[in-house]
Amino acid sequence: MHTCILDVIIHSLTFVYIGEVKKLFSTVQYAYTTIPTYPSGQIGFIIASTNEKLDASKPSRAVTPSMKSTLRYYSSEIHEAAFVLPGK
Repeated sequence: MHTCILDVIIHSLTFVYIGEVKKLFSTVQYAYTTIPTYPSGQIGFIIASTNEKLDASKPSRAVTPSMKSTLRYYSSEIHEAAFVLPGK
């Protein structure tokens, strides 16, 4: 399979789609995560809001110590890292 070609196509389509979403929402951000059981191992999300001040890359609330003990796969650092796209 030509993963490098597919990567370019998917990357291009994602940003074309984001351009369309920006026509409807004032804040549009892209994030991704890895999911081992997902066929490609990776899935992307487009986060959109009419709130111009929203920065979805920053957690909206802090993880409390009691919550932290129950979370295995989430932290503020992982949340923020989901919005950092790899360089081309």
